[in-house]
Amino acid sequence: MDKGSKNLDNKLLEDIKEAILHVLKNDPRAMPPAILMHKVFKQVKVKHPLVYIQQKDFMFALEELKRQYLVGKNDFNKYFIDYLDYEEKGIFGEGFIEVDPLTGNGYITVKKNYNEYKKSSHFVHKKNLNGAINGDYVKFVELSVPEKQFTKFSLIDVKVKEVLPKPVPSSSK
Repeated sequence: MDKGSKNLDNKLLEDIKEAILHVLKNDPRAMPPAILMHKVFKQVKVKHPLVYIQQKDFMFALEELKRQYLVGKNDFNKYFIDYLDYEEKGIFGEGFIEVDPLTGNGYITVKKNYNEYKKSSHFVHKKNLNGAINGDYVKFVELSVPEKQFTKFSLIDVKVKEVLPKPVPSSSK
């Protein structure tokens, strides 16, 4: 635990994190920390009416969510939902992954030969790479992303399950 959380009880910390995610999920706009904190404190007070929540405790919870890639922070110091932990659908596939050096996110193309051209069809958030690096051949599982989120992107969200040996290209001549 960090300095800011020594006196913070685990239940209270979890309630603060839950309230942060709730507030950000219900407002699609990026939010300044002061407004977010006000809305979160209002929610947490319902469950903990006798507890005084300090700003450092709120910031500790927010930073913890940021480290887990659940909450992101933009260049204007505003917070937003980054990428939630979605359930696995049980639909698996294999393909080559390309990792964007700027974002750290990956894109998978389902093909048997790395040099074969095909458009990427799957998106892998950096927290779901599971150790895969650019050019790896991976096994992945589709994630159950809510419809409203899914329509923003044409790619299917997936999580890398394991890095596989690269397939041997078959000679078709």
